[in-house]
Amino acid sequence: MGEPLRDLPVVRSMGGVLEYTSTDIPLDSDSGNAGAPTSALPSVPAEIFRVRGGDRIRLRTPAQHRSTGETSWTTVDIPTDYPAGLHWHHPQVASSPARLPGLVIVEGDIDDLDGITHARERTMVLAPAGSLPGQVTPPPPPPPATGEPPMTPRPTLPATLTTAVNGQILPDIDIQPGEIQRWRIVNTEPERAIWLHVEGHSMYQIGQDGVPFTQPRATHAVMLHPGNRAEVLVRATKPGRYRVYAERYHQGDPGGVRPTALLATMAVAGRPIFNRLPRTLGADPVEPTGSVAVRRTAHVGADPRGAGPRAVVDGNVTDLDRLARRGTTGTVEEWTLVNDDTVQHPVHAGGYWFHVMDVQGVPAGDPSWQASPHVWWDTYRLPPKGQVTLRVYLRAGIS
Repeated sequence: MGEPLRDLPVVRSMGGVLEYTSTDIPLDSDSGNAGAPTSALPSVPAEIFRVRGGDRIRLRTPAQHRSTGETSWTTVDIPTDYPAGLHWHHPQVASSPARLPGLVIVEGDIDDLDGITHARERTMVLAPAGSLPGQVTPPPPPPPATGEPPMTPRPTLPATLTTAVNGQILPDIDIQPGEIQRWRIVNTEPERAIWLHVEGHSMYQIGQDGVPFTQPRATHAVMLHPGNRAEVLVRATKPGRYRVYAERYHQGDPGGVRPTALLATMAVAGRPIFNRLPRTLGADPVEPTGSVAVRRTAHVGADPRGAGPRAVVDGNVTDLDRLARRGTTGTVEEWTLVNDDTVQHPVHAGGYWFHVMDVQGVPAGDPSWQASPHVWWDTYRLPPKGQVTLRVYLRAGIS
């Protein structure tokens, strides 16, 4: 606690190519599934890949199985018109040995703007760290006596949860009075929404889920559901120590309110300086054209037979792990996602961005819902017993 926030290592592309060998995490050689590794899984996030539009990433994963020594390569070509922002790569199966989570920063025009180009960058990975020593975990809440069964289990939550920042517990984020820093933040917590606050300070959000805004937006808090990324400018005020924390938040039942979690301390000290905020950030980098070609409806909830979660898309029961549908590139689709469960659930469109056109069922008194139709997302959340309508542009070259 109280140590300076560590900067994550950076690997840059050279000559349009970034080639890298990931750290090997041995798997069980007999089953081929994720077994007990010879050492603990890494608690510190992996390296940051910094690339530009048009670059190629070649990621080598060595020795997935100790018995065969197999090596695999993953190649990703970044489109030339890809938005500049923060992304993160992660495996789709638990048996992947890749070191996680790993970040990809795509650089572009926004990085050269006055008010941003000279701002100190602080990239922060929020990840589970459990509870502090000496805390008692209460028993799980009882199952509902009536009504539909919840899709999610009844979690046990300690009185206070701790979230690690770049693998550290409660680090100090140093900043000078008047200084503006650019914070790139990703929430890799699998269960917890991070209702991010900086004590005594406003934030100026400049990007969401890897897509820059057209102008900074002042806000007192930013919601980061699992998988969300946000980019904000923070200007320090007078010297002092200010809490950076996740405000207590109710994601629905079962589970109840997630308690307040202190993430870090913003330590303001040193010689005062003055940085200017940018007034504009450029043109919208993702622009759908044309009318809506297809409208789809999906329900997510519990199987009434007690067989766990299920999804119903366009009237057909679908594998929840892969809501695959064919679409036509260059067209716009509109999806209405209905949450039949009593808990919020994140929805992620891999490789695509969408606008949120409508949200219904927002819990009364919850100020965290940001549903501006001008913001691009690739991860959003479904209200308990509510629904969200998304409009997505099907870019070419993505599946």
